[in-house]
Amino acid sequence: MFDDNESNSASALSTGVKVAVLAAIPFIALGVYFLIAPIAELRTTTGAVFGCGSALSAPSDKFASNICGDLNTMYMYRGIFSIIAGIGIAGLGFFLFGSNANAGSGSGSGSSTNYAEPAQEQSAKRARTFD
Repeated sequence: MFDDNESNSASALSTGVKVAVLAAIPFIALGVYFLIAPIAELRTTTGAVFGCGSALSAPSDKFASNICGDLNTMYMYRGIFSIIAGIGIAGLGFFLFGSNANAGSGSGSGSSTNYAEPAQEQSAKRARTFD
Protein backbone atom coordinates (compact mmCIF):
# COMPACT_ATOMS: atom_id res chain seq x y z
CA MET A 1 0.00 0.00 0.00
CA PHE A 2 2.76 2.46 0.90
CA ASP A 3 5.86 2.57 -1.23
CA ASP A 4 9.05 3.45 0.61
CA ASN A 5 10.61 4.88 -2.55
CA GLU A 6 7.93 7.54 -2.91
CA SER A 7 8.21 10.70 -0.88
CA ASN A 8 5.47 13.16 -0.18
CA SER A 9 5.91 16.77 -1.17
CA ALA A 10 6.52 18.03 2.37
CA SER A 11 9.45 15.71 2.99
CA ALA A 12 10.82 16.27 -0.50
CA LEU A 13 11.61 19.88 0.39
CA SER A 14 14.96 20.57 1.96
CA THR A 15 15.28 22.12 5.38
CA GLY A 16 16.40 25.44 3.91
CA VAL A 17 13.23 25.68 1.81
CA LYS A 18 11.08 24.90 4.83
CA VAL A 19 12.81 27.63 6.86
CA ALA A 20 12.43 30.10 3.98
CA VAL A 21 8.71 29.35 3.73
CA LEU A 22 8.34 29.80 7.48
CA ALA A 23 10.17 33.14 7.19
CA ALA A 24 7.91 34.19 4.30
CA ILE A 25 4.60 33.49 6.06
CA PRO A 26 4.75 36.59 8.35
CA PHE A 27 5.46 38.86 5.37
CA ILE A 28 2.49 37.48 3.46
CA ALA A 29 0.25 37.73 6.53
CA LEU A 30 1.38 41.32 7.11
CA GLY A 31 0.63 42.16 3.48
CA VAL A 32 -2.87 40.72 3.73
CA TYR A 33 -3.38 42.66 6.97
CA PHE A 34 -2.33 45.92 5.28
CA LEU A 35 -4.78 45.26 2.46
CA ILE A 36 -7.89 44.34 4.46
CA ALA A 37 -7.51 46.04 7.85
CA PRO A 38 -9.50 49.23 8.38
CA ILE A 39 -7.43 52.41 8.33
CA ALA A 40 -8.38 54.51 11.31
CA GLU A 41 -5.15 56.25 12.19
CA LEU A 42 -6.06 59.70 10.89
CA ARG A 43 -6.90 62.06 13.77
CA THR A 44 -8.68 65.34 13.21
CA THR A 45 -7.91 68.58 15.06
CA THR A 46 -10.70 67.85 17.54
CA GLY A 47 -9.10 64.51 18.44
CA ALA A 48 -11.67 62.32 16.74
CA VAL A 49 -10.48 59.33 14.75
CA PHE A 50 -11.53 59.45 11.12
CA GLY A 51 -12.07 56.12 9.36
CA CYS A 52 -10.62 55.91 5.88
CA GLY A 53 -11.86 52.46 4.90
CA SER A 54 -9.16 49.97 3.95
CA ALA A 55 -6.53 49.72 1.26
CA LEU A 56 -8.86 47.70 -0.94
CA SER A 57 -11.95 49.83 -0.30
CA ALA A 58 -11.15 53.52 -0.39
CA PRO A 59 -13.79 56.00 0.76
CA SER A 60 -16.30 56.77 -1.97
CA ASP A 61 -17.41 60.28 -1.10
CA LYS A 62 -15.38 63.35 -1.94
CA PHE A 63 -15.09 64.66 1.64
CA ALA A 64 -13.63 61.44 3.03
CA SER A 65 -11.25 61.02 0.12
CA ASN A 66 -9.96 64.58 0.61
CA ILE A 67 -9.42 63.98 4.33
CA CYS A 68 -7.68 60.61 3.84
CA GLY A 69 -5.55 61.73 0.90
CA ASP A 70 -3.10 59.08 -0.25
CA LEU A 71 -3.38 56.99 2.91
CA ASN A 72 -5.28 54.17 1.18
CA THR A 73 -2.78 54.06 -1.69
CA MET A 74 0.11 53.97 0.79
CA TYR A 75 -1.41 51.00 2.63
CA MET A 76 -2.12 49.25 -0.68
CA TYR A 77 1.54 49.57 -1.70
CA ARG A 78 2.67 48.37 1.74
CA GLY A 79 0.46 45.31 1.42
CA ILE A 80 1.54 44.50 -2.13
CA PHE A 81 5.23 44.93 -1.37
CA SER A 82 4.97 42.81 1.79
CA ILE A 83 3.32 40.00 -0.16
CA ILE A 84 5.93 40.28 -2.93
CA ALA A 85 8.70 40.15 -0.30
CA GLY A 86 7.18 37.02 1.24
CA ILE A 87 6.86 35.30 -2.12
CA GLY A 88 10.40 36.41 -2.98
CA ILE A 89 11.80 34.96 0.24
CA ALA A 90 10.08 31.63 -0.37
CA GLY A 91 11.12 31.57 -4.02
CA LEU A 92 14.71 32.48 -3.21
CA GLY A 93 14.81 29.75 -0.57
CA PHE A 94 13.60 27.21 -3.10
CA PHE A 95 16.10 28.50 -5.68
CA LEU A 96 19.03 28.36 -3.26
CA PHE A 97 18.23 25.17 -1.38
CA GLY A 98 16.11 23.21 -3.88
CA SER A 99 14.35 20.01 -3.07
CA ASN A 100 15.53 16.62 -1.94
CA ALA A 101 14.70 14.66 -5.07
CA ASN A 102 15.73 11.39 -3.45
CA ALA A 103 14.21 11.90 -0.01
CA GLY A 104 13.49 8.52 1.50
CA SER A 105 15.00 6.45 -1.31
CA GLY A 106 18.37 4.81 -1.15
CA SER A 107 19.06 4.91 -4.87
CA GLY A 108 18.72 7.37 -7.69
CA SER A 109 20.73 9.76 -9.76
CA GLY A 110 20.23 12.91 -7.71
CA SER A 111 22.99 15.44 -7.45
CA SER A 112 22.56 15.89 -3.72
CA THR A 113 25.61 14.98 -1.70
CA ASN A 114 25.31 13.16 1.58
CA TYR A 115 28.25 14.39 3.63
CA ALA A 116 27.83 11.60 6.17
CA GLU A 117 28.87 8.99 3.56
CA PRO A 118 32.53 8.20 3.02
CA ALA A 119 33.99 9.67 -0.16
CA GLN A 120 34.58 6.22 -1.70
CA GLU A 121 30.87 5.35 -1.50
CA GLN A 122 29.95 8.72 -3.00
CA SER A 123 32.31 8.23 -5.94
CA ALA A 124 30.95 4.71 -6.47
CA LYS A 125 27.41 6.10 -6.58
CA ARG A 126 28.45 8.72 -9.10
CA ALA A 127 30.13 6.11 -11.26
CA ARG A 128 26.94 4.00 -11.29
CA THR A 129 24.80 6.97 -12.35
CA PHE A 130 26.93 7.58 -15.45
CA ASP A 131 26.75 3.97 -16.65
